[in-house]
Amino acid sequence: MRSFLIAFLMLLWLILGWLFYRDKQTCCTGEKDVSAIPVTTQKTGPILFSYNNSNPIIGEGWLKMRDSLTQFANDTSSLEITGWYCTNLTPPENESIGLSRAAEVRKQFPNVPDDHIILISKAVDCDNGRVNINEEAVSFAARIRTANIKETADGTLIYFPFNSTQKLNNAEVESYLNDVAKA
Repeated sequence: MRSFLIAFLMLLWLILGWLFYRDKQTCCTGEKDVSAIPVTTQKTGPILFSYNNSNPIIGEGWLKMRDSLTQFANDTSSLEITGWYCTNLTPPENESIGLSRAAEVRKQFPNVPDDHIILISKAVDCDNGRVNINEEAVSFAARIRTANIKETADGTLIYFPFNSTQKLNNAEVESYLNDVAKA
């Protein structure tokens, strides 16, 4: 009786295993029959540009951003607007598109005098697959601009009086150097 029960359970186990295997083969092959359509996501931001175009696409947060950037354009500092251009795209953009992007953004600051804004152009590497997507192609920086100190993208220029013994006794220069040392 015991051997009959073992043989019966073994046969039942084999039949159920075979049925499960057969059902698994026809039901679920592991391949998904879903068509793969690439999803392109559009970037959002306060200010974007299309490929090879200098006209800005103004977004929701631009007014707040413009108001916060305006405070940097005063008597002691300048607002630097850098227009980016891509050199490795086909066809490549050139330096003039970067400068015209910066100039178009400059038009968004009508209340700021021209001598408080610096426009420059910068080459960046871009991805060829993103030609049809709007990108952030401009950046902003605050640069110190006084009679003795001028910050640039490449460094800082400190002007000392010519042929003077009081070169290091300038409170403005000392304050700036202390701030740089703390940072």
